[in-house]
Amino acid sequence: MYKDTMKGFQIVSGQLAGIAEQINILDWKLNTLLGLTTTQVNAPLSDCANMQQNFDNLNNPSFSTYSSAYTASQLNCKQCLTYLNNLTNRDVPGVTRLSGNFALKFSSLSNLGLAGADFARRIEVNEFNPTRDLFLRYYQSNNRAFNALLAPPKRINDGRRAIDSAPNRAIFNAGVFQDYYNTLLLEQVGNFFTQFSQLFVLSTGVDFMPMTLTSYLNQSNNDIDRRRRDVTARLQRLLVYVNEALLQQSMMAGTLMMANTYNALTGTDNEKLRLAIMVLKNNKIFAKNFANYLIYNDLIRIKPFNELQRIDSIDDYSSKFYAAQSAISALENLNLMFNWGGYPGVNIRFTRGVQPEHLVLYIRTANSGVLNLPVPDPPFILNNQLV
Repeated sequence: MYKDTMKGFQIVSGQLAGIAEQINILDWKLNTLLGLTTTQVNAPLSDCANMQQNFDNLNNPSFSTYSSAYTASQLNCKQCLTYLNNLTNRDVPGVTRLSGNFALKFSSLSNLGLAGADFARRIEVNEFNPTRDLFLRYYQSNNRAFNALLAPPKRINDGRRAIDSAPNRAIFNAGVFQDYYNTLLLEQVGNFFTQFSQLFVLSTGVDFMPMTLTSYLNQSNNDIDRRRRDVTARLQRLLVYVNEALLQQSMMAGTLMMANTYNALTGTDNEKLRLAIMVLKNNKIFAKNFANYLIYNDLIRIKPFNELQRIDSIDDYSSKFYAAQSAISALENLNLMFNWGGYPGVNIRFTRGVQPEHLVLYIRTANSGVLNLPVPDPPFILNNQLV
């Protein structure tokens, strides 16, 4: 059970890193902020990094290697393990929740003297909050939708299928979007705790001093089991927040929201319309995925192509797309490929962005005004893949 839990956490921690990389939700400015706040607010991470380096030089942790590392860098070991221990203490229902340890608290960034505090606040107000609110307008009480976010489909058009196949159990709710998690911090804490978790069993309760083999063998089985159960419980708590961070990343990419967003732009619900416009203007990754959804469906899905015709159509689109990036005269040839017949009430066309080499998808509805969506590269269109 103990080893299985550790292995499971390593897998999920790896999933967090993989999905963060796959959908690349955070641009470089916010990534910089994540790094700065992680370093300044959680300085003991540097102790863990130094401790990790010591263990890297000593092969895998054991009684002897921990004793050697503790002797070489006693302060690093004490501060790192104390930090990890405190960070994973038990939640107190209605009082404390571990999520506060991992939240990217936009309102407090200015207290750190960061030049990017105003930018971070705009991320919260213009991107995270409206994307969350739009999702909840459609899926507030939909257990399947929340669970589907945990394993997002690779293809944009498979969102409905992902919801239908997800378990209908109340595992998550809107509370997972209360705090915007610092995914970099969660990943680092997860990796360090996974690597050092056995040291909570091999050390004493005082300053995490290394236990001798004799002392360890003299412990009762109940004492050893109690330590192992405690470590397992801490790993399971971390798993909860890693999973919630995965949900947030998936939600911010618009994983299940493409058809809903189109309906919001062309429907009569003013609040959904307002949120959809705000999301598409500010959440660049969501906007790219929505452009992918529109382009793919007009180019491929709604036309009765066989596989060879589909490939030919994509190849034709790719060549015209790249030609249009470098020559204005080629833009019309690209637009002639599309009739946008599947989107009544929406004016859609390719045009050039602020930077001429970057194409954007111009869309306009009766209520939305003009929206210019960034266009993903043709390989993403070919695979109907989340950016």
